[in-house]
Amino acid sequence: MTKVVISGTGVFTPPYSVSNEELVDSFNAYVRKHNEENAAAIERGEMEALAESNVEFIVKASGIESRYVMNKSGIVDPDIMAPRLRQRTNEEPSILAEMAVDAAKKAMARANKT
Repeated sequence: MTKVVISGTGVFTPPYSVSNEELVDSFNAYVRKHNEENAAAIERGEMEALAESNVEFIVKASGIESRYVMNKSGIVDPDIMAPRLRQRTNEEPSILAEMAVDAAKKAMARANKT
């Protein structure tokens, strides 16, 4: 029977990071725009105004100060506020498969196996 030894580990880290400050700036810009666009309905009591956020709230609620992301531009755009990743064909590996392969290659390199 062959012995199996885990002699290397690998971790995939997305290429971009987004700070709480960047998230708050984007979210608050969205809130201001939304409240301006809906000012009449808010004034009539038909809807509530959205409240702005702050960095302290995010840290208190999540403990997170920054996060790694695959696409930063869509996340910090107040009109999108979500990652924008290209549609892949069925013949291409998924984004999660790409992450797994990257981590596996790093583990193999650390274990001096190629």
